[in-house]
Amino acid sequence: FYAKIDDKIENNFLENIQIPEKIYETLDTLKNNGLQLAVISNGHRRTILKKLDCAKIKKYFSNVFISFELGEDKSSLTAFRKMLDVLQVNSQECLMIGDRSDEDMYAKKVGMWTALVKYVPQKAIAKEVVTPHFDLTAFNDIPKIVERINKGDVSFD
Repeated sequence: FYAKIDDKIENNFLENIQIPEKIYETLDTLKNNGLQLAVISNGHRRTILKKLDCAKIKKYFSNVFISFELGEDKSSLTAFRKMLDVLQVNSQECLMIGDRSDEDMYAKKVGMWTALVKYVPQKAIAKEVVTPHFDLTAFNDIPKIVERINKGDVSFD
């Protein structure tokens, strides 16, 4: 019974998913510049994979990390640290892009660069708010942010 309700809710969401403008062009640019793209989510693997499939962007991501599979949710910092270990990168080589200043921006606490999505409505804030390094007003601004980080045009603080 509950599985059918979950499926209906999930399918309704997936049918109404909104794709950011220039998403494919932007993801192509990032991949063509040799960047490794990954997803980290507090959601369920099945749902996240369906979202990526519906948006036709799954092929761009080398890894999909589900926080509970890593042992903690994103606000615990453990999930971010484990993700960095699996990806074999140091934190300052990463940019976390998310829509929650109380979970996604916790990546800043492990030394990752952070960008808060401002082109979607913010979800209810339940925990400590962490100020991001960047406000992301359009998806296609991501390559510009990466360029600024790589040039050293911005301070981590």
